[in-house]
Amino acid sequence: MKKFLFLIFSLTAGIMLQAQEEAVELSPFTISTEVDRNYVPFAPAPNVAITVRKPATAVVMEVTLTNTADKPEARNRELYATIEQIEKAVTASPGLRLEKREIQLRGEVRKRSLLSKNGAVASVASIAIYAELTPDKDLFRTVKTIRTVLSSVSAVGTTKILDGSVL
Repeated sequence: MKKFLFLIFSLTAGIMLQAQEEAVELSPFTISTEVDRNYVPFAPAPNVAITVRKPATAVVMEVTLTNTADKPEARNRELYATIEQIEKAVTASPGLRLEKREIQLRGEVRKRSLLSKNGAVASVASIAIYAELTPDKDLFRTVKTIRTVLSSVSAVGTTKILDGSVL
């Protein structure tokens, strides 16, 4: 039995040593002096392998629509109608486009009880409004344009329009 345990121990130790010898660690590429291959640094390099900088070409605003009407048919119909109104307003504005992301149409009937105040069941839709961003356009004015277009839309029924983060 001792020989068997010694054999297992020696095999395990040998495998562990072999695994440690095969480990390879990569180090970041550095240039030791400024004269190496005519390299002249123009700015201090960050501590990453590669840095890519590209100016933004668009601004995206996430918008969420919710509706908590009592009847599921009315709730979903009002939500769709509001999305269509937003789509018309965005299409009429040059440089803007709308992307439909996610929609959750709930079919349950709203339940009222003594324990819960509203028992709300909500249908929810998520859309995104894109605006082109060129070097001559101001970012804040572009976001203000999106918000102006969004506020010009009157929500249908009990639908609420909630503008979200700007990316």
